[in-house]
Amino acid sequence: MKLERETLSEREPILVLNNPWIISQEYVDTYGNHLNEAKALIIFEEERMKLFDKDRLSKFGVLAFVREQHARYHAQVYEGESVDIETSLYVEGARLYFIHQMRREGIVVLDDLVEAAIVNGQGRPTRIPQMLLQEIRASQFNSPQGETQG
Repeated sequence: MKLERETLSEREPILVLNNPWIISQEYVDTYGNHLNEAKALIIFEEERMKLFDKDRLSKFGVLAFVREQHARYHAQVYEGESVDIETSLYVEGARLYFIHQMRREGIVVLDDLVEAAIVNGQGRPTRIPQMLLQEIRASQFNSPQGETQG
């Protein structure tokens, strides 16, 4: 990955999302009732899609795709548990970086670093349009108080 987690954490993110989740049955393994490692990444993807859904990107003539992803699991999470998902967005040229953290009672149980590329309609790397960044900054992405996802 071009930028590492430690380097990014020293920078100011473009924005930070915080959303509560309750881990539902669809995200757990059939044995052990714990969060499936691949389904955890789906939760993080759903958080990214709040920022960069297909319609928002196509309106600005760009696409984004994940180039690299690195997750670290620190503890088990079980069905029915409440967690908070924090997503920090960083921009560097034609790359987007997301740092996701899943917290249970304030303690990080899973974190994930994602590097995504921004490309134009011809598939060539391009900087993220400033108007798109302005729209993202102005939007409200956090879930309403008390509403849970998942």
